[in-house]
Amino acid sequence: GALSTMRDCLACGGSGVAARGNHWTEEVEQGECLKCGGSGGVEWIAETRRAESESRVVTKVADMLGWTSRWPSIDGPEFASLTPHQRAELAKATKGAIGALCGSPGAGKTWSVAALVKSLITAKGRNSVAICCPTGKAAQRAKEAMRSHGIDIVATTIHRMLGVEKAGDGDASWSFKHGEWNPLPFDYVIGDEWSMCGLGLMSSVLAAMARGTNFLMVGDINQLLPVEFGAPLRDIIGTIPSGELREIHRNSGSIVRACAAIRDGKEAMFDQRIDIGRADPSGEPLPPKNLVHVNAGKEDACRKVVELVRELAADKNRFPGFDPIRDIQVLVAVNKRSSVSRQTLSPML
Repeated sequence: GALSTMRDCLACGGSGVAARGNHWTEEVEQGECLKCGGSGGVEWIAETRRAESESRVVTKVADMLGWTSRWPSIDGPEFASLTPHQRAELAKATKGAIGALCGSPGAGKTWSVAALVKSLITAKGRNSVAICCPTGKAAQRAKEAMRSHGIDIVATTIHRMLGVEKAGDGDASWSFKHGEWNPLPFDYVIGDEWSMCGLGLMSSVLAAMARGTNFLMVGDINQLLPVEFGAPLRDIIGTIPSGELREIHRNSGSIVRACAAIRDGKEAMFDQRIDIGRADPSGEPLPPKNLVHVNAGKEDACRKVVELVRELAADKNRFPGFDPIRDIQVLVAVNKRSSVSRQTLSPML
């Protein structure tokens, strides 16, 4: 019982047998599936608990596709600040009771969701909507983003929203207060950074959806995949109503544009030097130059890192009010056993 199998022929559902009409008698007969030659297709093997999580997700999503969409009209005044592209893609994502809004960094996912949440609170009240995230860090960022848009709503982790009763080994073995027999009290649930949500956790979230609840998944399938098994957001696109934001708006400079270029299979362009305090002649801020590639070998990499930190700390014109202790984070690939490890570089810094 530890393993489950499945054959993947869509024509016969994996059985190897399919119905076909007899041209002579005009009767429908059962016979060998012509698509797979009676084999049922390729056999797939999975751990049973994971296969059951996948099956529960598929069953609930199929059910939710038949529910009524209760999302507000995108023509409302709360959406006036969105671009035509953002309104069009948000309208696609909210066409059904379950949907997805995707896009790369800087495309306006948070901006669009903030407009949607404002509209929901205006029409239904703050207690009608919940924002949840797979991690505490993502929940904190979502909370801060909503507050920056004047929205006083507390984003939580998925686990906190569901109410943990028992922790287990892997998300599929956790138990929660809210589930099929005790659904969540919200009319709308928005899941942010949903590319990090695995199948086990996704199964628990969907099980806790009361009939009629509208659910919007927000994320970027080209960013972090779940640590847990499965990638439901990536795999569900095309099956549910989905919108994708592709126009870059955020004034985050070279990094965001490099992300979009890599996503589209184009060359990422680097800056000659870091300059995060740029402005035009009138004083209006310009997108920062914040992506520099410094060539270095293992013999001089540490030295170059230290030199760069010194340069950033000393240049008060480009970086006014800059604190090298609080405002610089150095990342390395390994803890030790390398000429560019944490144990080697930290004492130098």
